[in-house]
Amino acid sequence: MHSDRWLQETYGVSRNLVRRAIATLRIEGLVVTRQGHTSRVRPVHDKQPIDLTDVVRVETRMPTTPEREAAYLDEGVPVFVIWRSGIDDPELLPGDRWELPGPAYDNQED
Repeated sequence: MHSDRWLQETYGVSRNLVRRAIATLRIEGLVVTRQGHTSRVRPVHDKQPIDLTDVVRVETRMPTTPEREAAYLDEGVPVFVIWRSGIDDPELLPGDRWELPGPAYDNQED
């Protein structure tokens, strides 16, 4: 992605508008910004199905700051909170890399 200045000059908008737009995209998990670097579009990962063996409950939420930092998650990425039978602590899986498996569909017509 280009610098704030390039976006300002190219689109004829204010610095404040560019920064608000980038902040919105970051909150929505679409771009990643690092201090001292230009913003970039967050990569799209292939998603793996979550193994539902012994799962008691699945929740989704935004991670806390310590959870996000420990898992190296980009801002705006939700997590699946997986509670398994017999295990006290839940497993946190990033929502941009994991998905709940859906039912198997038979696409043949009757």
